[in-house]
Amino acid sequence: MIEKTPNYDFTVMLEEAQDKLKRQFASMNTMREHGKVILGSSSIIVSLFALFKISTYQIKTDFISLYFILIGLMAFFYFLLIYFSITATLPNSLKHAILPTWEYYTEIFKDQSDRAILENRVYLYLNAIKENESKLENQYEISKNLNRYMILLVATVLLVAFLMPFMQA
Repeated sequence: MIEKTPNYDFTVMLEEAQDKLKRQFASMNTMREHGKVILGSSSIIVSLFALFKISTYQIKTDFISLYFILIGLMAFFYFLLIYFSITATLPNSLKHAILPTWEYYTEIFKDQSDRAILENRVYLYLNAIKENESKLENQYEISKNLNRYMILLVATVLLVAFLMPFMQA
């Protein structure tokens, strides 16, 4: 016969909640690192502007408006890329399960039974996980926007590079 450990149910729940909270913090760090990588790689885009010598061409009058629209799009996408990169790298703290203060510790844990302490800890972890979900979803959306604007910017730069021989005077 298998002997059941006292409070095993809440011990398992607590371990699962702790693991979930650790994964949330790891996800936030990963998405922040993604923003840093995109921010760092955006300097390559500036190099592409110089490489294609976009601003030094003499453009045929028929293509002036197209040229300025494309340059405006590149500048707009670059601005959005930098904006979302900086937003992604800003400190964005997730909620911890237990506030590390003496008052909080004594209120939650002092003179409590083992089971009551486990119940409180599970509740606090689940509450923190729930509150962190919206921040993580927001950070994920920022990461998706970074990918979109990076692709749009590179595509626009390549389009300009491809069209430039046809637009030159």
